[in-house]
Amino acid sequence: MDLYLIESDLWTVYALDSVLMFLESIESQYSGMVAQLMPLLERVASDARGPRSLNKKICHRVDEQGDIWQIRKGRIRVLWFYDEGRVIICAHAFLKKDNKTPKREKEQARSAKAAYLDARQAGRIRVIDGTEDG
Repeated sequence: MDLYLIESDLWTVYALDSVLMFLESIESQYSGMVAQLMPLLERVASDARGPRSLNKKICHRVDEQGDIWQIRKGRIRVLWFYDEGRVIICAHAFLKKDNKTPKREKEQARSAKAAYLDARQAGRIRVIDGTEDG
């Protein structure tokens, strides 16, 4: 499983390939929101409080059962979870259309989390540095 390093400071933020592909696919229509999402992730990485540095309207838990959290920017939602240490894994992204986070979106994030944990335990994680220009 490939993990893309988004930001590394006091916290480390990774994203699964599917999250980056989704953001790239909507960038032409939602370029402002996508561009504003990255500084939020940088802020999370550089603040000792991590995700708690963002207010609850921008960042909050959406799934108690799977311990899945959400960062939002406009209609864009990035679902993520904590890993050991100060690590955040962005597991799923989508455009929100309703007030509640749809069940299928939470399930996709839970499935991505399970696949990640299995790959990590099996030693099948490859980190790609997405912070490098190139």
